[in-house]
Amino acid sequence: EDTGSKHVPCVRAQADVDDLGVRMTEALREAFSDGADVACIAGTDIPNFCAAHAEQCFALLTQGADVDSSRGCAVDVVFGPARDGGFYCVAARRGVDEALRRAFDGVQWSTPNTLECCLAGCARE
Repeated sequence: EDTGSKHVPCVRAQADVDDLGVRMTEALREAFSDGADVACIAGTDIPNFCAAHAEQCFALLTQGADVDSSRGCAVDVVFGPARDGGFYCVAARRGVDEALRRAFDGVQWSTPNTLECCLAGCARE
């Protein structure tokens, strides 16, 4: 069924790296190098993740994308918050490598404050 989406889902193997943040960053970079302007990733352990979740992320990323980001109006990275303090997906716009690096730098994965740490990383300059 054609939903009118401009986004093409794909499944890729993870990079062979221990650090989850590096694996996620590499997956997003690969999507951007393939020509995507926005990309969303979710783990295979999220069985209820569907296209609607990704589309919601894409909508948040593209709203205000043409606005001067120095005024804080454009969204660079979007997380789908999970009840356990983590997140079930992450999406980003092309060209935000530094924001992704900050988001995932030094994060302790699988803790009740994983998402909080990622958000704090995004906010760092």
